[in-house]
Amino acid sequence: MGVHAAIEVEDATGDLPVYVQRDTDVDQRGVRAKIGAAAERAGFVLLVGGSSVGKTRCAYEAIRALLPDWWLVQAADPADPVEIRALAEDPTPRTVVWLDELQRHLGGANALTAGTIRALLMAPAPVVLVGTLWPEWYTAYTARPDLGEQDPYRREREVLELAEVVRVNARFSSAELARAEDAAAEDDRIRAALTVSDYGLTQALAAAPQLVSR
Repeated sequence: MGVHAAIEVEDATGDLPVYVQRDTDVDQRGVRAKIGAAAERAGFVLLVGGSSVGKTRCAYEAIRALLPDWWLVQAADPADPVEIRALAEDPTPRTVVWLDELQRHLGGANALTAGTIRALLMAPAPVVLVGTLWPEWYTAYTARPDLGEQDPYRREREVLELAEVVRVNARFSSAELARAEDAAAEDDRIRAALTVSDYGLTQALAAAPQLVSR
């Protein structure tokens, strides 16, 4: 579903490290609050943050916690999301639309459109759309051109204007670090990532230092 593979540490078990709850998970206006509200009345929740800051894992854990028995639709080809358009034409109740790396769904000839998003949001039963996006893309897409200039991202901006945006920080807060220290007792990968000072915890877990060095 797009969650980065984690670093390998001797004796660590499981495909994913223990999840360290983020502040946005418990914030009254955070990701879980917004996904919970979307489950009641439909909604599009977009997590915006830099590379390997934990956006996808955060979204995945929120859905797993709040909507564990809902259907999930993910486009086989994000550049031509036929499954999502089909769902918009005939919505299935209790469905999550997974839009990880949202930029891959935008910009092409068969790209996801605001019309498709609106159709999903207006379905008889609530549909929840969850996406992730780097801040560079979000800034580029939402910037309005000066008068008389071309507007190359008008369609992308129309899509993003329908989303409830949640920012995911690269650096952990003191509360998040405290939760990470607790999780380190259960998972040696988190313990190893906590020793890295030049990168955030999630970036260290995703092997960012090794990737940059290579």
